[in-house]
Amino acid sequence: MELPITALFVGLLTFWYLRLSVRVIRQRRASGISVGTGEERDSDLFRAVRSHANFAEYIPLALLMVAVLEWHGLRDVYLYIFGASLVAGRYFADKGLMQRQMRSRIAGTIFTFLPLGVGVIFLLFIWVSRTFM
Repeated sequence: MELPITALFVGLLTFWYLRLSVRVIRQRRASGISVGTGEERDSDLFRAVRSHANFAEYIPLALLMVAVLEWHGLRDVYLYIFGASLVAGRYFADKGLMQRQMRSRIAGTIFTFLPLGVGVIFLLFIWVSRTFM
Protein backbone atom coordinates (compact mmCIF):
# COMPACT_ATOMS: atom_id res chain seq x y z
CA MET A 1 0.00 0.00 0.00
CA GLU A 2 1.28 3.44 -0.89
CA LEU A 3 1.35 6.21 1.71
CA PRO A 4 1.47 9.44 -0.34
CA ILE A 5 0.28 11.73 2.47
CA THR A 6 2.82 10.33 4.89
CA ALA A 7 5.48 10.78 2.20
CA LEU A 8 4.57 14.46 1.86
CA PHE A 9 4.88 15.17 5.57
CA VAL A 10 7.98 13.02 6.04
CA GLY A 11 9.57 15.10 3.29
CA LEU A 12 8.50 18.45 4.70
CA LEU A 13 9.45 17.62 8.26
CA THR A 14 12.78 16.03 7.26
CA PHE A 15 13.64 19.24 5.42
CA TRP A 16 12.81 21.19 8.59
CA TYR A 17 14.94 18.82 10.70
CA LEU A 18 17.90 19.36 8.39
CA ARG A 19 17.42 23.11 8.70
CA LEU A 20 17.55 22.82 12.49
CA SER A 21 20.66 20.63 12.24
CA VAL A 22 22.47 23.17 10.06
CA ARG A 23 21.64 25.94 12.54
CA VAL A 24 23.17 23.93 15.40
CA ILE A 25 26.31 23.35 13.33
CA ARG A 26 26.57 27.07 12.55
CA GLN A 27 26.06 27.99 16.21
CA ARG A 28 28.74 25.49 17.21
CA ARG A 29 31.19 27.03 14.75
CA ALA A 30 30.34 30.58 15.85
CA SER A 31 30.71 29.75 19.54
CA GLY A 32 33.68 27.41 19.24
CA ILE A 33 31.80 24.76 21.25
CA SER A 34 32.01 21.37 19.54
CA VAL A 35 30.29 19.26 22.21
CA GLY A 36 27.51 20.25 24.61
CA THR A 37 26.24 23.80 24.86
CA GLY A 38 28.76 25.51 27.11
CA GLU A 39 28.11 26.93 30.55
CA GLU A 40 25.62 29.64 29.58
CA ARG A 41 22.16 28.02 29.53
CA ASP A 42 20.40 30.80 27.64
CA SER A 43 22.91 30.99 24.78
CA ASP A 44 21.90 30.90 21.13
CA LEU A 45 23.60 27.52 20.86
CA PHE A 46 21.61 26.10 23.75
CA ARG A 47 18.32 27.25 22.21
CA ALA A 48 19.31 25.89 18.79
CA VAL A 49 20.24 22.52 20.31
CA ARG A 50 16.96 22.37 22.26
CA SER A 51 14.89 23.25 19.20
CA HIS A 52 16.64 20.50 17.24
CA ALA A 53 16.20 17.99 20.08
CA ASN A 54 12.56 18.96 20.61
CA PHE A 55 11.88 18.20 16.96
CA ALA A 56 13.66 14.83 17.25
CA GLU A 57 11.64 13.98 20.35
CA TYR A 58 8.21 14.38 18.76
CA ILE A 59 8.31 14.03 14.99
CA PRO A 60 9.37 10.38 14.54
CA LEU A 61 6.47 9.09 16.62
CA ALA A 62 4.07 11.57 15.03
CA LEU A 63 5.04 10.47 11.51
CA LEU A 64 4.71 6.84 12.50
CA MET A 65 1.21 7.65 13.69
CA VAL A 66 0.39 9.36 10.37
CA ALA A 67 1.65 6.30 8.49
CA VAL A 68 -0.39 3.87 10.60
CA LEU A 69 -3.53 5.98 10.28
CA GLU A 70 -3.05 6.31 6.53
CA TRP A 71 -2.42 2.58 6.20
CA HIS A 72 -5.67 1.91 8.05
CA GLY A 73 -7.55 4.13 5.61
CA LEU A 74 -8.21 7.28 7.62
CA ARG A 75 -9.72 9.91 5.32
CA ASP A 76 -7.18 12.06 3.53
CA VAL A 77 -8.56 15.32 4.92
CA TYR A 78 -7.78 14.22 8.48
CA LEU A 79 -4.28 13.15 7.52
CA TYR A 80 -3.61 16.50 5.85
CA ILE A 81 -4.90 18.36 8.91
CA PHE A 82 -2.79 16.16 11.17
CA GLY A 83 0.37 16.73 9.10
CA ALA A 84 -0.22 20.46 8.64
CA SER A 85 -0.71 20.84 12.38
CA LEU A 86 2.61 19.08 13.00
CA VAL A 87 4.40 21.36 10.54
CA ALA A 88 2.82 24.44 12.17
CA GLY A 89 3.65 23.09 15.61
CA ARG A 90 7.31 22.67 14.75
CA TYR A 91 7.44 26.15 13.20
CA PHE A 92 5.96 27.81 16.28
CA ALA A 93 8.02 25.71 18.71
CA ASP A 94 11.21 26.68 16.91
CA LYS A 95 10.24 30.35 16.71
CA GLY A 96 9.35 30.38 20.38
CA LEU A 97 12.63 28.81 21.46
CA MET A 98 14.88 30.86 19.19
CA GLN A 99 13.16 34.22 19.67
CA ARG A 100 12.12 33.67 23.29
CA GLN A 101 8.43 34.08 22.48
CA MET A 102 6.32 32.22 24.99
CA ARG A 103 3.13 32.54 22.91
CA SER A 104 4.85 30.83 19.99
CA ARG A 105 6.14 28.06 22.27
CA ILE A 106 2.62 27.49 23.61
CA ALA A 107 1.23 27.44 20.06
CA GLY A 108 3.94 24.98 19.08
CA THR A 109 2.97 22.71 21.95
CA ILE A 110 -0.72 22.88 21.11
CA PHE A 111 -0.21 22.26 17.37
CA THR A 112 2.01 19.29 18.18
CA PHE A 113 0.03 17.72 21.02
CA LEU A 114 -3.43 18.15 19.48
CA PRO A 115 -2.84 15.90 16.46
CA LEU A 116 -1.00 13.40 18.65
CA GLY A 117 -3.93 13.23 21.06
CA VAL A 118 -6.52 13.03 18.31
CA GLY A 119 -4.38 10.43 16.52
CA VAL A 120 -4.36 8.27 19.64
CA ILE A 121 -8.17 8.43 19.75
CA PHE A 122 -8.37 7.40 16.07
CA LEU A 123 -5.91 4.54 16.64
CA LEU A 124 -7.84 3.30 19.67
CA PHE A 125 -11.09 3.48 17.70
CA ILE A 126 -9.50 1.48 14.86
CA TRP A 127 -8.19 -1.10 17.32
CA VAL A 128 -11.54 -1.45 19.11
CA SER A 129 -13.51 -1.66 15.85
CA ARG A 130 -11.22 -4.35 14.43
CA THR A 131 -10.90 -6.29 17.67
CA PHE A 132 -14.45 -6.31 19.02
CA MET A 133 -16.73 -5.59 16.07
